[in-house]
Amino acid sequence: ETGSGCSGPSPCPHGRCEARARRCIAGHPGFSRASPGGPPKVFPASGGAQLIATGTLDGVTLNAAVTIPNSYSLTVKNGLVLNSVLTLTNTGNYTYLYFTGTQALTGTGQVVFGGSYPYDTVQARGDGGSNPATLTIGPGITIHGSQGGSISGYYGSDTVINQGTIHEDTAGKIITVSATTWSNTGVLKASNGGTLSL
Repeated sequence: ETGSGCSGPSPCPHGRCEARARRCIAGHPGFSRASPGGPPKVFPASGGAQLIATGTLDGVTLNAAVTIPNSYSLTVKNGLVLNSVLTLTNTGNYTYLYFTGTQALTGTGQVVFGGSYPYDTVQARGDGGSNPATLTIGPGITIHGSQGGSISGYYGSDTVINQGTIHEDTAGKIITVSATTWSNTGVLKASNGGTLSL
């Protein structure tokens, strides 16, 4: 399964950028799968390569740019250290970044709502029952974009905690924080004619 829109040298040793992150990342020479309790999995920057990603990331550090294509989803488990730019690029269909289970999005990177429609979504996702999820957005993370989007819980019992920066910085676009339960100790702002809906 081959992704499109890769730029620069391919991060996959077989010369193509695969759509499923778990296959592409596992083939990268700088990536190692850790056993439980082992060292973290790291996807390093590599010659400006960009990964087209769907599927699941489990306890991963990302130092290379990642794009989630239109109408796809990327699921994160056991935390994500993001030190690069992760872009959601819907062009008419909802595009999702799910954080399944209680965990944190940390690092110094950016989540960008891109594409051409305001249907990019970041969600904390529990099981809808006795195990709600809490997503903590760390202080080094910025969420913004050229399009609108939303940050929410998948179920009403899921929670978002913002310690980072949520910033709608594009004219006429709206970022909505719509989790039933959420809190903020970071920065919430709008500029350049953008709107932040809380």
